Amino acid sequence: MMTILPMQRQIFINDLEEAQEELCFNIAHLDKQEAIDNIMTILYALRIASIIYNEYSLQKNVEEALASMINNNCKQDTKTVKILYELAEVMVYPYKNNMICVA
Repeated sequence: MMTILPMQRQIFINDLEEAQEELCFNIAHLDKQEAIDNIMTILYALRIASIIYNEYSLQKNVEEALASMINNNCKQDTKTVKILYELAEVMVYPYKNNMICVA
């Protein structure tokens, strides 16, 4: 099992914040194929990171978003957009609170 150092944890949190911004930007442009491709790339990267950092809640949320995107053939519908926005909202705030405990 890999030991996560506080500095690695901070990098992970910074990456989550960046991913959140990118995800929100791309959700706003779901009518473009490039945005959909970017969302899928972000989701796959988040899934890998969540596994590496043992973030099971994040992994579950990311996998739900991935499943929704894949099941809808990467097309937008209200449910998928809601899942993506919820994921973007959930990603950052709990991790900022956890960093206070780590620091």
